[in-house]
Formats: sequence, structure tokens, C-alpha cells
Amino acid sequence: CAPPPQPHDSTEEVVEMLVNKGISLGKLGRSQGAAQALQSALELDGNRTPALTYLGLLRVREKRVEEGMNLYRRALAVDPTCEIAAEGLATALVDEGTRLKLAGQADL
Repeated sequence: CAPPPQPHDSTEEVVEMLVNKGISLGKLGRSQGAAQALQSALELDGNRTPALTYLGLLRVREKRVEEGMNLYRRALAVDPTCEIAAEGLATALVDEGTRLKLAGQADL
């Protein structure tokens, strides 16, 4: 667990700590804590690509696919070269298209 932010920590340092905490918690399977840390990071810096990307991943895993795809899109708007966001979005789009096709809701 990262230490709590101190008054002398810069916003950049706090955001970095929150992103790292979110990623670490996510890897430990603690999705709720991970999402909270990443959302806190985004409240301080709404354009933090890793926070957008990993929160997108969490949302897709939670079956909140549309929200996850929007987070991936935001990450790519900030950094079009972010391969993790691009791959996550592509995977989510294919999975969603397959789901809709199997449900008879898409003409793919």
C-alpha cells in the first residue's frame, strides 16, 4: 500500500502514487479499491493515460463495456500511440460485436 499523500507532495507525485496503487490493487484482484484509486488520480489529472487505460480495463472486466470503451477512447485521444488502450478498445469492440451477433442483435 502506498503511504498517504503528504502536504509537500506535488500533484504529479500524488497522481503517480494513485495510478500505481490502482494498478497494483487491480493485479491483486481488488477491483473496487483499484477503481477508487484510479478515479482519484483522474480527479487530479483527467488526462492521465495509464489511469484511463487501466480503469477502462477494469470496467470491461466488470461487464461495463461501454464505459470501458469510452475510457480507452479518452486515453487514445490523449495519447494516440498508447498500445494498451488501442488493444483494449479493439478487443472490447470485437467481443461486443460477437456478443451482439450471438444475441441476434447485429448484422455482422
